[in-house]
Amino acid sequence: MPCKAFHKTLDNIEKMDEFKDIDFKSYDVEDDDEGVDMATKYMVRGVPTTLIIDENGDVVDRFNGNVPQSTVVDKLNALLK
Repeated sequence: MPCKAFHKTLDNIEKMDEFKDIDFKSYDVEDDDEGVDMATKYMVRGVPTTLIIDENGDVVDRFNGNVPQSTVVDKLNALLK
């Protein structure tokens, strides 16, 4: 279950002080209407897929699969500079 494993990674990142102002959201793209809509809008083709979306709704980065926590943290830190 790569999605459940990666969800734990995102939970850990969300709890980090440096990311307290970021709005983290998770969607079930198979069984939830809102998740299906998001998957269609952002062309999600596999799970897990992690999108970093700016305040305008534009995707600024995308991770496919269960990527290491450090990869996501490094990208978020770079975007926040």
